[in-house]
Amino acid sequence: MIKKWIPILIVILFLFGTFVYFQFFVKGDNINRLEREVFISRGVDDFNVYVLNVGTQPKYYHAVTKVTSEVDKGYYFFWAEVNGKKVYVQSPIAVTLIEQR
Repeated sequence: MIKKWIPILIVILFLFGTFVYFQFFVKGDNINRLEREVFISRGVDDFNVYVLNVGTQPKYYHAVTKVTSEVDKGYYFFWAEVNGKKVYVQSPIAVTLIEQR
């Protein structure tokens, strides 16, 4: 009797796994969001950050703390050193490039 249910359970588990995969990882911007949250929030504190503004040269910052993200609001936050002073920087995710040193 149990042997009859094994193929049905396998199909149900496969369909459930496929649903979960597409619901949480493929739909929309979720792949990029997950990547940003995992990569940026891991605590490494040696990044070069470039903020690209339309029509001007990119602004360069050396992050002296870890770069954190507020994905729902669309910003990165970090402390950087500018002209020997420590400044708090908030930059839009859409125009920010982060490079690990």
